[in-house]
Amino acid sequence: MIAFTVKKSLFDAWDSFMGLALVNLSFVAVAAAFILPAAALGPGLAGNLLLALGFLAFELCRVAATIALEPLAEGGSISFRAWFAAWPAAVPTALILGGVELALFLALSVAFPFYLGLGGVIGSFALGAVLWSSALVLLGLQWLPAAAARMPGRTLGARLKASFAMLLDNLGFTLFVTVWELLSLALSIFTAFLVPGFGGAALARAEAFRLRMRKYEWLESLPEGAARKPVPWKRLLADDEERLGKRTLRNLIFPWKD
Repeated sequence: MIAFTVKKSLFDAWDSFMGLALVNLSFVAVAAAFILPAAALGPGLAGNLLLALGFLAFELCRVAATIALEPLAEGGSISFRAWFAAWPAAVPTALILGGVELALFLALSVAFPFYLGLGGVIGSFALGAVLWSSALVLLGLQWLPAAAARMPGRTLGARLKASFAMLLDNLGFTLFVTVWELLSLALSIFTAFLVPGFGGAALARAEAFRLRMRKYEWLESLPEGAARKPVPWKRLLADDEERLGKRTLRNLIFPWKD
């Protein structure tokens, strides 16, 4: 299932190369509009406020990108209309996501030196508890943009519940997707973040969430009280595999050889 998630995300991104590059320009624009002026201002209240606003704008871009790119996961395409329509829909989720992450950052900036200064067993235990709980919250929140894209008619509370359920029930998969996103972003340095960039990471997360949700849709279809069986991933992903077709990295890089 993990291998197919990677494959589908890769080919869906390749098939919408130009659209993905245009989406990534919004992230570049945010960096130019907020980070560069903040760096010019240097340390201080004005610079820090500008950085905080830039972070919220970045999260707005990320949620909007995930919502706009969700149709690619369904075998569709991205359009300018969908891209612009995604922004208003992304605002509530982006404010919660960015607000919680900023609050965590501020709390950690205070808690880390305090508990580190305590020393001893109590200080080490408290510091470990704060760091691990913060890491779990951040990992759960990473699913929130994908939940917003996949569950447009649901409340924010339902999306948060789905995000943390995805984390707690699929911790290994969550860690894999997170590492995969970080690696793709590291490679994006060589393309000035135009591809795959943050848009590619958003698409990968949307694909991963959508495919993993097949498991829960299948579990809900089982009769009440039925014995838990191994998840039949081959059957659950059959439609997606048929839509994607038999494609390989070879025909992606050298299509003229097929």
